Amino acid sequence: MIKEVISNTVQTLTSGSEFGRICHVFVSPETHWSDGICQISVEIRNGKAVDIRLLYGAGGHNKGVTDLEVALAIAEAFRLASARLEQLYVQYDYKKGD
Repeated sequence: MIKEVISNTVQTLTSGSEFGRICHVFVSPETHWSDGICQISVEIRNGKAVDIRLLYGAGGHNKGVTDLEVALAIAEAFRLASARLEQLYVQYDYKKGD
């Protein structure tokens, strides 16, 4: 089962401006011992998403896990990540290169 772990380091300055990063990490503890199958990083500056990026690397998998289980976990992680990317693009009105 894929879990989405969200960390948020966005801070608000005394001026009211926000900056920091929000990370959405998709993990599969049942199949992978690595920190995550894939991750979405949202860079916030002045309250606006200036970069939304997908990072990935399946890392190592747990002993005794079949190739099929690994493949299914990776497929599910990327399905969830693509849905999250679509949601974030709309939420932040994000267009690459803006």
